[in-house]
Order: sequence, then C-alpha cells, then structure tokens
Amino acid sequence: MVISEIVWTLGSYYKFPKKKVLRTIQGILHLSGLKIVDEYDINKSLALYESHTCKYIDAMIAGMPGVQSGAWNIVSYDKEFDKLGVKRVVPAKLLK
Repeated sequence: MVISEIVWTLGSYYKFPKKKVLRTIQGILHLSGLKIVDEYDINKSLALYESHTCKYIDAMIAGMPGVQSGAWNIVSYDKEFDKLGVKRVVPAKLLK
C-alpha cells in the first residue's frame, strides 16, 4: 500500500503529471536493497496505470495475480475496473 500512497501524494498533493509519477516510482523500485513484499504484481500494476485512465489503486488491485488469471472477481460498483480487462461483479448481484 505504500507505493499507492506515494503515487497518490505525488499526483494529488504535488500535482506531478502521470509520466513523472511513473518515472519516480520506477526510480524508487530500482533502489538497491528494496524488497517488495506484497500479493500483487507491481510491474503489471504500473503498466495498467500507464496505459489506462484510472486511479493507481484500481490498477494495483487489477494487477493482483488472482484477478489477472480470472480466478478472482472484483466486487465493486466502480466501473473503472471494466476498462482494465478484469472481471467485476456488482455487489448487489451477490445478494440475489
């Protein structure tokens, strides 16, 4: 989640354009000694964020291996997920 907070802060607070945010994150990821410990594919997430008009947090969720493989559905009313090529289920449909 720290990466998503950095992306949000650079884009919202500091008003960095998306390309500058991506360059900054890539620079951070190449720091020696840095180890990413998480259940999502950061490279896939960054690629989705770069190629789509979406929030980084949505790209991060869509970049999770379970979501990418189709094994997991995203349960959300957020239609932005539809442009990311993942399966989305509206919560109300689960209650039927």
